[in-house]
Amino acid sequence: MATISRTYDEVKSLSVSKKLNLQFKENSRAYYIFVIDDIGTTYQCIIYKSSFLTSNIVVGVDIANNNIDELDFNTNYKNICMQNVSMQKPKTDDNRDYLYTTARPINTHAMFISEGDDISNYRYIGGGASIEITHKIGNPLVQNHYIDFNIIDNPTYIHEGYLTYKGCTHDRLSFNFVPRTTSFIAMPNTTFNLYGGYLIVPAAGDGNIQITETPNLVCVGTNSVGERNAGFWDADFNFETGVFDNLRPNPYGQGEYNIFGNEIVVYRMLQRIILKDNTMGGGEKYLTTNEQGQILHGFRMKCVFEIVGDDHDASISAILSVFRKNATQMTR
Repeated sequence: MATISRTYDEVKSLSVSKKLNLQFKENSRAYYIFVIDDIGTTYQCIIYKSSFLTSNIVVGVDIANNNIDELDFNTNYKNICMQNVSMQKPKTDDNRDYLYTTARPINTHAMFISEGDDISNYRYIGGGASIEITHKIGNPLVQNHYIDFNIIDNPTYIHEGYLTYKGCTHDRLSFNFVPRTTSFIAMPNTTFNLYGGYLIVPAAGDGNIQITETPNLVCVGTNSVGERNAGFWDADFNFETGVFDNLRPNPYGQGEYNIFGNEIVVYRMLQRIILKDNTMGGGEKYLTTNEQGQILHGFRMKCVFEIVGDDHDASISAILSVFRKNATQMTR
């Protein structure tokens, strides 16, 4: 993960604004004060110890300001922030580094869930739809079931899954991620256009649609190499009211959010996997991986259960292994 240099005041500010633990390491020369965000990026500053600067010259360091920062850190922060292990990496008896690998992002907790979140309040964890579908003869042969998550203040990553099923005879199951949509009507001379049949983008008074509800904003993400999708809207989330304020267009595609008028599949987690009962009359599947994928605000998991062949009773249920910043209901 990347390490980005910041000033002491900037690191403190990030700790407060993003609710990140202020941490430090130290050696005989300096304090290395840092925070680590939800995706593992480290923001760090260096404060040299005054005892070191009395006998050494460090190019580019303003000694007076450095000593002010050192005094502030020692007085107000050192005893309350989390101190990391020594700069020296721990070793085995034969002088090899200890290594520990995990798919869990820093500052998250491992959880197993069989339901989504109640999105009536962004602080709620759990209480949403269960990850299960029961098909009875006479029901539609393709059933869609949506699972929502509160993400805006609780970064969440899916790791693995565990399926159980019964009554399946080559039936199919898909888990897709789709955006929450915003309803609209056709109308001339508005500030909204429908692009590509699904994306609502800004217009300069010459638009062809009008949204008819508070827009469901969908976060724009970046991939593992930092490439970012286009976003055409910006807004400010109000943590007191739990809604977005100050919606504004970003016509050049550099915004934080998009608005979708129609549903499209953005990411496929399970692609029509085949379910067939074993000889005992049921089955289970373990969906394992070393990776994890982040769920972004505004996306929902769409479970699609397809009955294949003659109509018959069948059911599926799932447990997801997830990593979440908060595992219990949040308070502010």
